[in-house]
Amino acid sequence: MKRCIVGWTMAALLLAGSGSVCADVLIVSHAESEFTSIQAAVDQAAPGDTIVVRSGLYTENVLIEKPLTLVGSGDVTLVPGMEQQAVLHVYEVEGVAISGFEIRAAFVGIRVYQSRCDIGNCIIQASDAGISVSLTDSVLQVGLYGNDIHGSGVGIRIVGNGQVTIADGSLEDNVTGVVIGGIGETILANCRVTDCFEGIVAAQSTHIVLASTSIHGIESGIRMDQPPLAGFAGSLTLIDSSIIGCQKWAMTFSSSSANDVSEVVVSIRGVGNSIISGDAGLVYPTDLALPDGFFATD
Repeated sequence: MKRCIVGWTMAALLLAGSGSVCADVLIVSHAESEFTSIQAAVDQAAPGDTIVVRSGLYTENVLIEKPLTLVGSGDVTLVPGMEQQAVLHVYEVEGVAISGFEIRAAFVGIRVYQSRCDIGNCIIQASDAGISVSLTDSVLQVGLYGNDIHGSGVGIRIVGNGQVTIADGSLEDNVTGVVIGGIGETILANCRVTDCFEGIVAAQSTHIVLASTSIHGIESGIRMDQPPLAGFAGSLTLIDSSIIGCQKWAMTFSSSSANDVSEVVVSIRGVGNSIISGDAGLVYPTDLALPDGFFATD
């Protein structure tokens, strides 16, 4: 069935930009429909098509290797058919948009490998990682918008290069909210990280920006004490964000017991933040100076 989709919005289809794009719309449904499985529709779809999945429980592991839009319409729940594989796997493709799914009892909810992809308005619970992103190309970008990831080992795991934007997200009751490795850039905007064992754990070679983001009620707030990749120095920028209620340090930049500021290679910037010392203290190493204006009270 050929339809013309005009002026896509992020909330509906999550594809950047607007305009008029003519594409097939394929329907997946347990009722009368050409497709009763998501993978069958993906296999049939042409690049640029939209797949709409109607309400129901779908037991699948779906591999996506072509640009398309995958939308859950109504109450759509996905559970894995094979336990140790991602429920949705986006593999080496540019131009994928996924929105509107609840993923339960997964090992990995959604895995993105070497792809340009937007994921939004999903609810995910997974034993290993809610969303796992691996990028080796600096030009690749992944957008994660309005997702609720809870009860997982890691809410969001990011490795490699490229840029990942996490906006309007909720990361609650995970072992770790976000784990970041490599030399790429990760932006968290208007996100909540609550009731996790650790908020953000990252290597000192990565670049992190937090804007209007809260990290509350956890063991430790931000821990950038993993050794950097040789020749790469990372950065941490906090803007109008808060870290409150940590049982240990609010921010940690060294794993050494020497309390040595020289071990810190991260560049720290910020303005207008509200950070309350954890039970251990505000920042480690304790002599690490934070820039003027970093706190809202400065």
